[in-house]
Amino acid sequence: MNLLAAGERTAFEHHVVALYRNDTLASRLADAGVAVSMLGGSGPRAALGLVPRLASLIRRVDPQLVHTQLVMSDLVGRTAVVCGRARPMLSTLQNRPYDPEAIRTEFASSLLARVIRLADRWLGAWTKTRFLAVSESVRASYIREQRIPPERIDVLHNSIDLSEFSGEPLSPAERRSRRSQLGLGDGPLLLNVARHTRQKGLLGLVTAMDAAPVRASGARLLLVGSGPETPLIEERVRALGLEPAVRVLGRRSDVRELMALSDVFVLPSVYEGLPLALLEALAMRLPVVASDLPEIREVTTDRGAHLVPPGNPALLAERIAGLIANPELRSASAAEGRRQVESRFDSRQNAQRFAEVLRRATG
Repeated sequence: MNLLAAGERTAFEHHVVALYRNDTLASRLADAGVAVSMLGGSGPRAALGLVPRLASLIRRVDPQLVHTQLVMSDLVGRTAVVCGRARPMLSTLQNRPYDPEAIRTEFASSLLARVIRLADRWLGAWTKTRFLAVSESVRASYIREQRIPPERIDVLHNSIDLSEFSGEPLSPAERRSRRSQLGLGDGPLLLNVARHTRQKGLLGLVTAMDAAPVRASGARLLLVGSGPETPLIEERVRALGLEPAVRVLGRRSDVRELMALSDVFVLPSVYEGLPLALLEALAMRLPVVASDLPEIREVTTDRGAHLVPPGNPALLAERIAGLIANPELRSASAAEGRRQVESRFDSRQNAQRFAEVLRRATG
């Protein structure tokens, strides 16, 4: 979405296909002048049944390049191309799905992981797909786990439109007023924006909210997002008696406003690709506590975010409480985080690089 909205409107004509019924970005893509088709699938288990529909759409649109993102789209898109007329293919690699920790976290069984992994590798080789990784860590993972030749994978970092994230602080009066309208109170406010999957480490974050240092701080936590782990998260919140302090908000369209009202952004992921929510929080000058992962360090340093080993709720709680108690540290961290995002993650700059990749792939 960010790359297409910031990219050239005359050099390329983009047609975006959503595999499933409800795609929240469809209207934004349409506003950016991008054609959108939704295939109406009901979820990952039924995705391969969409191959005939996608193959038909590809024949009708007759693109010069088919570009896929995320593993299921890679499998469906490449299969549709194999079933139809051969076309150049490009796949954006958003994550590290075949690393051991990801397989343990995301796949129902090692056998399923092996089947998907082999199908992904075979289809990529058959279609002579070129790849774009969103981070150096993701690139290294696919070279290692999928044996993709290094020369077939370029890196194009995830990016955001910095003009949409001013990061200018609200006045104390305006902040109190907006918080009051949302029933948030005046105490320290923590925010997480993520899919509710095991990858994101949210059960550990809820556990950290029960730790004595965080309870003593009076902090509250907003969890924005949804996913298969939402019921488990809500159950743990109830089991720990944290209902007043932890609110599960589901999907929201006012994330930037919530960032402006928050004091700390927390990202306790087990593994990552290159998280857009982190870029947005740093752009909003929101202090960050995050897992110490290679992908996070590609975005920011210890000066721009406060990093802790993943899967350690006690240390996470300690770091959150320490940051809440130190306004000067929060201010310095916020300023450095914004500087780092400005230097490398503006979608207007990355859209130019994306256009170069498309020209090479279609030329």
